[in-house]
Amino acid sequence: MKTKKILLSSEMLHDLFEYNDDSGDLISKKSKKSVGSHRKRVPSVKVSGKEYQKTHIICIMKLGFLPKNITSTDGNPSNTSWSNIAFLEEKIELSQKHIKELFNYSSSSGLFTRKITRRSFKKGDIAGRVNSAGYVTIGVAGKNRAAHRLAWLYTYGYLPKMIDHINHNKTDNRIANLRDVTASENAKNLSLNDANTSGQTGVTWNKAARKWKSYIKVDRQVLNLGTFTEFHKAVDARKNAEVLYGFHENHGH
Repeated sequence: MKTKKILLSSEMLHDLFEYNDDSGDLISKKSKKSVGSHRKRVPSVKVSGKEYQKTHIICIMKLGFLPKNITSTDGNPSNTSWSNIAFLEEKIELSQKHIKELFNYSSSSGLFTRKITRRSFKKGDIAGRVNSAGYVTIGVAGKNRAAHRLAWLYTYGYLPKMIDHINHNKTDNRIANLRDVTASENAKNLSLNDANTSGQTGVTWNKAARKWKSYIKVDRQVLNLGTFTEFHKAVDARKNAEVLYGFHENHGH
């Protein structure tokens, strides 16, 4: 008779247990008692008839997946408080599977909602907060992650080097508003700089010549497009250059 393999998930474990970050206790929701055998040096917990290391259960509950090379900060594996659990790997790679275990993502609204209830939030809560740079971030695997990158990973299963918000709204994480770009392409879809006084990107007033100067920056090189007596002609020169060099239509807006 073949034994059915039990696949642990964060959601499944949260249905069975509550975890106290400070004490390291894992409490059975059914018996209301602390679980975990300490007969061995490394505490274990029985789930569906099979024993698992307690720290493995905790990591799946907290992170949504099981990292490699879990260790104890103080060298005592019996101390399962969250502050004492550490990872020898510096970088924890995220995957589409991990994100989908933790969140639901709406491609039409760009919002993430939580699939799991924990001490500080409930299942169904909208995840994320706006950081000082204006981007939405969500805590995943012990780090604040940009929500637009998580949205891309959730939808397509990989993380590009750079993602552009097409409409320049950093909190609009609808998948239709995101695009995989190179650094050069991203530079061709920027908002109007706050220091700009003319109202048009790439057009400035030249006091010495008493004319409007038009320019464009392509691959880190500034190209002079000429000086003009009339403002609209300087703008036209800039717009034509944007088309020529493949700038996004939203650039400068």
